[in-house]
Amino acid sequence: MDAQASPHNSLNIAIVLALAAAVCVPLFFLPPAAVPWVLGSIGALAGGLLLIHYGNLLTLLLVWLAVASVFSTFFWTLEVPGFFNLTADRILLVGIVALFVIAVFLGRVQLRWPPVVGTILVLLVGWCALAAQLGGWRASPMLDAQVAIGPPYYRFFAGFLFPAAVFFMAVCAVRNERQIRTLLTFFTLFGLYLTIVGLGEKFGWDALVWPKYILDPTLGIHQERVRGPFLNAPDMGLTLVICLFANLLLASKTRFWLAIPIVLISLPLPLLIAWTLTRSIWLAFLVCSLVAIWLWPRTRHIRYVLTMLLVAGLVVAVAVNWDRLTSPQRERGGVTAKEPIINRTELAMVSLELAADHPLAGVGLGRFQEAAGQSERMRRIASPAATYGSYAVEHNNFLSMLAETGVVGAAAYLMLVFGLLAVSIRLYRIIPPTAVGYFDRRFVVFFWIVWTAFFIDSMFRLTTSSPFPNGMFLLTGGLVVGLYHQLRPQPTGLAPGRTAVSHAVRSADRPGAAR
Repeated sequence: MDAQASPHNSLNIAIVLALAAAVCVPLFFLPPAAVPWVLGSIGALAGGLLLIHYGNLLTLLLVWLAVASVFSTFFWTLEVPGFFNLTADRILLVGIVALFVIAVFLGRVQLRWPPVVGTILVLLVGWCALAAQLGGWRASPMLDAQVAIGPPYYRFFAGFLFPAAVFFMAVCAVRNERQIRTLLTFFTLFGLYLTIVGLGEKFGWDALVWPKYILDPTLGIHQERVRGPFLNAPDMGLTLVICLFANLLLASKTRFWLAIPIVLISLPLPLLIAWTLTRSIWLAFLVCSLVAIWLWPRTRHIRYVLTMLLVAGLVVAVAVNWDRLTSPQRERGGVTAKEPIINRTELAMVSLELAADHPLAGVGLGRFQEAAGQSERMRRIASPAATYGSYAVEHNNFLSMLAETGVVGAAAYLMLVFGLLAVSIRLYRIIPPTAVGYFDRRFVVFFWIVWTAFFIDSMFRLTTSSPFPNGMFLLTGGLVVGLYHQLRPQPTGLAPGRTAVSHAVRSADRPGAAR
């Protein structure tokens, strides 16, 4: 699948070098203070081109995921008058998109268009942009900065536009199964970083916590929980769940001397997941564990044994923490706390009321907090909605889409989420059970784990306001879609011990093979 050197590519390289030389000419006319920034941008562009030429685009996308979580708006923000605020992750992704366009021009990346899922995603992003335009891109002055979850333009960029760009680039980035190893290794290293930070938060070891804004109690929410650089516990827990199962899959495919340290650094992850004190994350962890137990092992006996061990561990954990779990105080981990349950129930009723009043286009992307305050249910002074739901956001992605973007946006979002699942099921059926290597059926099961964790989490909170969970979900989904479209033309019969990707690469490199 890698593009072969050709006179056409050589001509493209010459054109790009000429353009680079032309860009350097204005340096002589720029103020001296601006020259280092321009040179740094050119250097970053050249470095990215070298990485794409000798490496792969997926590495850059994974770097963006890390930057979007660690170097967020709390780390650095540049306010530009009359324009959107600039952050490190936004600037980096714009640069990656530019590199992607150049790489396509040079023939290093081949464009792939997933006709169904791609069309749904484009329609979803376009409809969200229309909803934001109708409601306004800026936050309402009626909402205090402390309660506003973010301006609509941030919701659009973080929740839809940027993750969509990552998805399409991931579809085109698939070359070989070594990239799957890169993906799993990223989650292992990122999980190790989150483990160090989480332990530092839990036990007060401030020296282990970086960036230091994590320790600022005035920033973010869930200060009493393990929340990491995301500054909220659910994002931290969701990422830890994904990292744990990525570690287990990577350890099963590496040599013994590498598998041992991977397993060892995975041991604290279940504890950190528990310390997020987030019920949706606990539920996601249990369901994902069952998915892994019943779909990863090849023998039935191992599945039974692992299931019994999981149940035994769950019983012991509940027994040891019974007082905490039954506590009415949410900050202690009490699952019987009534306020969050009433809050979500009342917000769901408010969302349905808003959807009934604005069925087609909703109240506008990112306008739920403003519109909910004007709803009939909220205006009842003594109602549970007014008591528990004031200034809150809808804690369900699908109801949020229904209230803010109407039936069209909610339907497109549902079709996207379940469309990715449908493609992964078809990919699973294409891959023979005898396929080995990093890309086999167990990798597709890993995506099902990502899908399950994301779906469960999105049923109990709003995730379309954060770039990392959406970017992580659509990046892994883009790899699955890209692999499916790469493998689809080839026959399903492979010899035992043959990797699925290697077969597809050989088939695609034949003269006249479908691209």
